[in-house]
Amino acid sequence: MLKFHIKPLIKAKGFKANTQFLKSRYGFSHYNSVKLMNGDARTLNLDLLETMCINLNCTPNDLINYTPDPKLILPPDHELHKIKKSDSLWNPIEHLKMLAPEDINEITKFIQEYKQKKANPS
Repeated sequence: MLKFHIKPLIKAKGFKANTQFLKSRYGFSHYNSVKLMNGDARTLNLDLLETMCINLNCTPNDLINYTPDPKLILPPDHELHKIKKSDSLWNPIEHLKMLAPEDINEITKFIQEYKQKKANPS
């Protein structure tokens, strides 16, 4: 089953993941904000999806999660498995809180180097 996976991404980006975020930034109603944050929404206008991707610097695959349906067995190499997410990977701030300052400095250096490589590919 495909579900929206918006709340973990918003948190990972350092924003407060609540319904007010969706209402103020994208104009969602309270009802739709709650459904999206809880992963219960079944539809989303493509224009809004694109706007969210632009503002969150992500792809639609980052906003959608695949949870296998026990009644439907897909081959292990099926493409839908690529968008299956683990919530533990989506909370980098919680991981950083547990590290010593020198470890955070190392990670910061790594991120800077990574961003430079992405900006200036060889």
